Amino acid sequence: MKAGSEGHGQSIYAVADSEGSALQGQVRFFDDDGELAPELIHLDLESLTVGICSRADRQLRVTQLSPYKRYFGQAGQADTQRLALLQRLGAAMQFNDFADVVGDIPAGYTYLGQFIFHDLSSMIEGPVATRPKNLRSAALDLDSVFGSPNQELENGQSLHCPAPMATGETTYGELRDIPRSAEGIPVIADQRNDSNLPLAQVHMALIRFFNAVSRVCESNAEAKRMTQLHLQSVALHDYASRIVDDEVYHDVMTEGRAIIHIDREAFLLPLEFAAACARFGHSMVRNRYDWNASNPGGHLYAFWGNTYISAADPIARLPGDWIADWRRLFGVGMGPGETPILAARIGTRLAFPLKNIKQHALPRDTGSKPFSSNLAVRTLQRGCILELGSAQDVYRGLHSMLSRQNRPTFTLLTEDELLEGESPEVRAILTERPDDGGPKLVDCTPLWFYVLKEAQVRNRGLKLGPLGGRIVMETLHAAVAEARPSILRPPGGGQWQPDPRLNPSSPTRYTFGDLIAFSGLESR
Repeated sequence: MKAGSEGHGQSIYAVADSEGSALQGQVRFFDDDGELAPELIHLDLESLTVGICSRADRQLRVTQLSPYKRYFGQAGQADTQRLALLQRLGAAMQFNDFADVVGDIPAGYTYLGQFIFHDLSSMIEGPVATRPKNLRSAALDLDSVFGSPNQELENGQSLHCPAPMATGETTYGELRDIPRSAEGIPVIADQRNDSNLPLAQVHMALIRFFNAVSRVCESNAEAKRMTQLHLQSVALHDYASRIVDDEVYHDVMTEGRAIIHIDREAFLLPLEFAAACARFGHSMVRNRYDWNASNPGGHLYAFWGNTYISAADPIARLPGDWIADWRRLFGVGMGPGETPILAARIGTRLAFPLKNIKQHALPRDTGSKPFSSNLAVRTLQRGCILELGSAQDVYRGLHSMLSRQNRPTFTLLTEDELLEGESPEVRAILTERPDDGGPKLVDCTPLWFYVLKEAQVRNRGLKLGPLGGRIVMETLHAAVAEARPSILRPPGGGQWQPDPRLNPSSPTRYTFGDLIAFSGLESR
């Protein structure tokens, strides 16, 4: 027998016979909680995110998984009554099929955020439902693009950052898609990034950016490092500044973190972030997009349909008339009188297709069991199964820590504010006293629902509120700080600056617009 381990508490252990029969399914996998179910291992292989066994030499590989960290305690065990109440709440939430209520953030940032958060988190269930594992590194290091150590693709080749990295051809012969197999299967480190068209286009843009950077660098290693650093600047200086409450953003950028990863322990992604706070982007999704000149009324359903992962009839190649118009999507390089597509406002109102997601488009990561095809129900029940603390519990923890450090504090939403603008049915569910005498949802509010409502009440849906924004901002900041390399820890100290060879629009920051322009994608 063979076995391997990387350290107590953060590893997966694989045991196979001496003939290397892991490929025939005779390998058993364990972590510190017990044996992992065979179907999870199968899903890991399908997602191409965990290298289990080399297809070339049939030697056993050991892949490290990280736990998530609870920052604000653990709620009681989920019961059927609570799950049923959350099912009713999610089903009663507003799903708009008419005019999208937009804010001032270009719509592309919805999907850039999804790309960034995919680089930090890919949740799978462990043997204990309340202790999921993370397949990603938790640091913002682009392992979702470049791959993890020892990661291999279906043909046995390694994702060791060749330059140029492959891009995919559209039906028009343009290199404006992610790389795919002949059947259309995405040949990328994280297949979730083919779950919708704008997300796949963002992933493609990062590949194109790396290839462009490699042309001005002396080595592939330097090009990879430069790509990582400039994407970190995009995440902190461009993306976060648009979606985080202004006071929180400036406090973290000037004073540092007060809550997330302030000790010397290894950085673990907050469970509250991964399972609730980071999911605010669901409410920024629109029903329809003025996508490009060929498809000015692109519907959300088409974003699923123009993929392999989420389509009922998977594509082999992206149709050439469905490539992104980056000017519209991110507001880059626009002429006088032109305006970008704007994202929907953050709040408890969601796009109608998310009320009943078709089976083929449902998320396939194993940390998101198909409780429901309704995204709101799915997210609310998932938080309950994971035993996330309520928003009120999180507030008490945040307020205490911020007060002790003389950092900006804020007030909790009142009952009236939580109920403001909601339908009579939602108001009734939030204020209903459970039969078992437990707390009402308005007093013990699901964290995801609260984050959406807080943004709506405190910042008119234009940015996250102070509770959701604090957790998202500090997690992003920690993920950048713990990456190697990191713009927050430049060699020799001082302030990181973008490389002038990459044509930054500012001497102190890099934007996604800069990235698109340098990649040669701004014009068709």
